[in-house]
Amino acid sequence: MGCYCSCPEPRRSSSDKKPSDRRPSEKRPSDKKDDFLSEAHDVERRLESSGNIYALQQHRFNMCETDMSEFPKIPNTSYNLFDVEQELRELVQEELSIRENRISNSAAADRLQHLKSQYQFLSLKWLFYLSNFAAAQWRAFDLWRSHPQWYMHSQLVDDCVGRQGCCARGCGCCLNRSHNLDASRSLGVGHCTLECGCCARARGFEFSESQKTDLKDLYQSKWEGAPWNGAYGQDRRNFHCMKIHQVSIWGFVPGSGKNPFDMINAPPSYDQSEGKKSKDDESIEEA
Repeated sequence: MGCYCSCPEPRRSSSDKKPSDRRPSEKRPSDKKDDFLSEAHDVERRLESSGNIYALQQHRFNMCETDMSEFPKIPNTSYNLFDVEQELRELVQEELSIRENRISNSAAADRLQHLKSQYQFLSLKWLFYLSNFAAAQWRAFDLWRSHPQWYMHSQLVDDCVGRQGCCARGCGCCLNRSHNLDASRSLGVGHCTLECGCCARARGFEFSESQKTDLKDLYQSKWEGAPWNGAYGQDRRNFHCMKIHQVSIWGFVPGSGKNPFDMINAPPSYDQSEGKKSKDDESIEEA
């Protein structure tokens, strides 16, 4: 028989609770992370199927930025790779300059041998930094660099023009580098550096070593205490460097909505200098 007194009902242990008494278990943080990644990968696959390259690269960028914000101690090696690529371009352009000037003394031979070994050294650094890319970042980079003339993106061309590189003169040096370079120097493609022989001849002088160092430090300078973090600005570079880095690594321009591959083109001055007719010129003649 049950007790009819006013004694409090004995407590039931958690194991005695009825299913209806139990609160639904909440997901652990790791489960939420897995759900987020699963959903993000589903979106990525749909974007790949749709052919919307801008949205695909933007989505991959956002995935990487989310990882960087949640795990701020993960190094963003894309900036390291970006810097090494600049060194590789300088090296290759110095090699070309020596060969173009047909310098055949012992000092030139020693310099070429040094540059050869340095290229191999930098190539290994490049590979190491690439191997440490986040998965989404690697997929974005692999897609963008699948085009042999990725560096002829309009923003990178404009940057070369602004620095009075070969794209400003229409000589075609930048455009033709992917064709003229030996396969063993494929990592050296890109726009003009301070070692470009064509630019030095156009200027009529060479920059001193101290001037070159100052300019390199300026373009790679960091802004200490900058408030931004994540994949875009984790390295706290100056805005110019961040913009060039993003186009070089990811290909897309935020807010443009344009397919990165549609933004690859030759500078207008190149067409003019080669005597090529633009579509506007042809339409005028036909009229």
